[in-house]
Amino acid sequence: MKHSIIIPYHSNETYLSLCINTLQQTIPNETEIIVVINSPEKPKISSTLSKKLKVISIGKSIGYSKAINIGAEAAKGQYLIFSDCDTVYTQKEWFNNLTSFYSTNKKIGIASSKLINPFTNRIIDFGMALSKYNNIHPFMDREADFTLTLKNRRVQMACSANMIIERDLFMQLGMMDTDLINYYQDVDICLRLKDFKKECWVVANSIVYHKGSSSNVKRDSYRADIKGIYVSKNYFRMQNDIEDYFKLNSQYSSRCHGQKGSRS
Repeated sequence: MKHSIIIPYHSNETYLSLCINTLQQTIPNETEIIVVINSPEKPKISSTLSKKLKVISIGKSIGYSKAINIGAEAAKGQYLIFSDCDTVYTQKEWFNNLTSFYSTNKKIGIASSKLINPFTNRIIDFGMALSKYNNIHPFMDREADFTLTLKNRRVQMACSANMIIERDLFMQLGMMDTDLINYYQDVDICLRLKDFKKECWVVANSIVYHKGSSSNVKRDSYRADIKGIYVSKNYFRMQNDIEDYFKLNSQYSSRCHGQKGSRS
């Protein structure tokens, strides 16, 4: 088996059903789907098509990182695709575009799709940058077809709402850091790629929709503590590159509007 899609699930059965149903319409028949139920909840999961679907029920809340790791250990595919349960797949080419790009260069360790807000049709994530204090989404809220996001881009970090990684590499990296529970685990593993001289990319023509924050779990109270763990273990891997994006956007604005205020 070549690809396994892993969906950690805590709550919101409506989005989970939408995720699975749209996945089944946009991926090859032989692709495995693994749903890891990370809560006492028992959602009704139906598989009406011929895709391989496996459900792992933990019976309690264990956090995103542990749920992903359990799914990865059970996966049979050579490549893992992580999908949030509120990611929706309406564009049929997302899978082929993501997987084919990932195979173009052995230096690519992680590749992620362009994530679009289904309510605004604007970008949620197309790679992340770093400032002195925070992770930054430099293209957030731009139009889905914003010029600077029409080409694949190498980035420091990307979101795991739809992310591909080779299974063996994921295991070599030590999988998701379970100390990070529900925050920063995806950017953490992107930064750890640098230890293996691997690259993180976002794929412009692999487009999926992502709701975000659809779970009913309350976790904001300990986000600062988790951020402390994340930064303390990765500070030497972090590159403050937000100025590069400021320059990129400034150059784009100058080209569009002209130094003398000419109309675009």
